[in-house]
Parts: sequence; C-alpha cells; structure tokens
Amino acid sequence: MAQKSKAASLTGELLAPKGAAAPAEQSQQAGNGAVEPESVAVQEQVSNGGRVEFPLHLDPADHFELRMASARSGRSCEELIIEALTRYLADIAADSSDAEPPRSDGEA
Repeated sequence: MAQKSKAASLTGELLAPKGAAAPAEQSQQAGNGAVEPESVAVQEQVSNGGRVEFPLHLDPADHFELRMASARSGRSCEELIIEALTRYLADIAADSSDAEPPRSDGEA
C-alpha cells in the first residue's frame, strides 16, 4: 500500500502583498546536478511542442464557417487558423517593409 504524503503547511511566507504575486517557479535537475529554475510558461510551451495556448472567441457564424471549411478541406480548425494567421502576418510584414520610415519631428 502506498504511503500518504503529509500535506504542506500554509505559512505567511506563501502570501504576497496585493499586486505583487508572481508565477511560481519550478526547479529542474540539470545533468551536472545543479538545480535550474524554469518558469511554468516555458514548461507549458515545451509540453505543447513549443506552442503557446491562445484563447480565441469567435462569433457563432464565423465558428460555423470555420467548421465547414475544416470539414471540406479535411484539415483541423487549428491548422486553418494557423495558416491564415501566418499568411496575414507575412503580408503585413511585407507591407510595412515597403512603407517609408517614420520621420522625425523636424522633417517635413
């Protein structure tokens, strides 16, 4: 039978002043025996294949159209959104590289 671990006690050291809370860091054992802190966000990215989760709220009509496009193409909604976003970001990057650099205040 497995032994139950003792619950950690809560102390004042665990409390942060209002507005000063920060994400907890978890440590990871390195190959040389040193302990290296790693943020929770980085661990999530690694566990998700290097991607970051991003909530997306759609209108019901847009969601329906996305699902239909997914069914017609045989690709997931996520694949379609990532492809569309990648194209959009490339387009605006190309547009901004064609634009004139911003002028300083003294130039007309």
